[in-house]
Amino acid sequence: MKTVSSIKWTDKSIEHIARHAIAPQEVEEVCFNEDDSPFIRSGKGNLHYVFGKTHAGRFLFVVVKFIRHGGVSVVTARDMNEWEKKYFMKRGK
Repeated sequence: MKTVSSIKWTDKSIEHIARHAIAPQEVEEVCFNEDDSPFIRSGKGNLHYVFGKTHAGRFLFVVVKFIRHGGVSVVTARDMNEWEKKYFMKRGK
């Protein structure tokens, strides 16, 4: 299973997630949350979907591209919809 070791931020990715009212810190909390580890699934093409929760309890869906050695670039991020929340909560069952 893939894990995120680092995030490469660009001005473009920061501006894009801001349109969804998400801060880079929240994406980092999701990707590096030791208390409630993220769930990473393969997506379309070379994209991966990260399902996770911030320290404040916000459920986020993050789309990333793995670049090398576990590093990722963020494509987009948004709040999970209800189906995605259920999927995330059942991930270990």
